[in-house]
Order: sequence, then C-alpha cells, then structure tokens
Amino acid sequence: PCELVDPPSPKGKPMRTLTQSEVMDLLISAQNSYYYPVIYTAVSSGLRQAELLGLKWRDIDIASRSISVNQVLYKRRGICQFNEPKTEHSRRLVSMTSKLVEFLGEYRLERARLYHQLGKNITLDDLVFSNVEGKPLNPSSLSREFARIVKRAGLKHSRFHDLRHTFASLMLLKGAKPK
Repeated sequence: PCELVDPPSPKGKPMRTLTQSEVMDLLISAQNSYYYPVIYTAVSSGLRQAELLGLKWRDIDIASRSISVNQVLYKRRGICQFNEPKTEHSRRLVSMTSKLVEFLGEYRLERARLYHQLGKNITLDDLVFSNVEGKPLNPSSLSREFARIVKRAGLKHSRFHDLRHTFASLMLLKGAKPK
C-alpha cells in the first residue's frame, strides 16, 4: 500500500536575507562575542558554517586575496570530524573582498599574539577559527551563540546559513556578477 502513496515533501526552512543595516546591527551585537571573527568572515565571504570551521591558515592566501575550501567540519553523534567537501564543486577557491583581507590579516596577528602568550607558535596547519587550545569550534555552540546575537540585535528568524545568502545578495546589489 505504501508504494501507491507519494510521501509528503519536506518543508524547507524559510531563507532570510539581511539588509546592509541589519548586517551592521548584527556585527555590532556580535562585536564582544568570541565568535565575531567567524560571523564577520561568513557575512563577508558567503562560506558555509562547516567550511568556515574547517579552514586552516594555509587555506587563506592574503597575497592572492583568496580562500581555498579543502575540508569541512561536521558534528555527527556528538563528535566533531573533518571531511572532504561533499562534491567536487564544493572544493573551490573563493575571492575575498579587500575588507575581509584586512580583517583576516589583523585577526591572524591577534591569534599569533595569543598563541605566543600560551607558549606556542601559530602554524599553517592551525585552524583559523578555534578555541583557545586550538581545537575546533563546536558547530552547535556557534549556532546557539548566533541565535543569541540575532535576538540581541533585534533581528527575527535569522540562521547562520542565512549569512551565505546575505553575502550573495549584497554582492549582487554592488554589481558583482552572479557567477
């Protein structure tokens, strides 16, 4: 009998694209958060959360103003693990805006100072976005903190993934080509 019935289609979650002023409100609300660098990079690059959390410093090329997506970080059954991107198209080179280049350059210097205080040196194999010990950020913790930041900013129904769509929309408004 089940073969004769079409299953219901899953309902997708509604996408919400932030305006420029809402992005500014979000960044102001996130400014004192440990997660500010990853949020700023997300809204400035269009990368997915798993791609951002999988970035190593070797993937950031300041000179060519690009980010290489080579691995992703997923949390399955309570365990964080690195994987290759799902498709060959997901493994890609992403151009950075001049503001993002400047931000990540300053952020790297800040992280290098922190590592130095801890008696370590920052390496190309270190994660860009990690906890103080250099371990991966927990995707669930990032999502929960993002929800708190969104609420503090007075924005409604905005998920971390919406930053990807926000970046694309803002770039199109500035005249960037869709591809």
